[in-house]
Amino acid sequence: MLTGINFSPPLYFLFNFFIQLIYPTSIENLRVQSLVWTLIGVILSFLLSRKVFGSLPAFLGTILVLSQSSHLLSQSQEARHYTMFFACAAWVLLMQSNKKEYSKNQLLLTFLAHLCLCQIHYLGIIFSGLAGLSYLITNGSKKILHRIPRPILVAWLISLPIYTLL
Repeated sequence: MLTGINFSPPLYFLFNFFIQLIYPTSIENLRVQSLVWTLIGVILSFLLSRKVFGSLPAFLGTILVLSQSSHLLSQSQEARHYTMFFACAAWVLLMQSNKKEYSKNQLLLTFLAHLCLCQIHYLGIIFSGLAGLSYLITNGSKKILHRIPRPILVAWLISLPIYTLL
């Protein structure tokens, strides 16, 4: 990883390392895995858009975007971490759509979503930071230290030292 060939945060590589321990994989299996991550991301995006727009517009929009996105479809055929990044980004947005008070499960899922996003790709910390900025802007009635949920801050506090070590 430190050779510069695959210079990115470690989650994709650790995930595949543990999968390799259980089930030896080939490059073709990694490509299938990319397709699975794409499907997970599409399902999470559909669930998010269904919350906002309703079932029929979400279904039509998801089908249209999926059928017209040559970039997403080409990434689904590569044995790389981009589709895992897409799935985690959709997960972060889905978790952010919960505007009510957070339960312990939602706090844990929010933490995991942001931590995974930050540990898949270096743009993940920027994407997570922008999500945090949106909390900062939209929660104007709260004190500034309480505007960004703590699970997101903890995910950043874990991710930033890992970035400096790599």
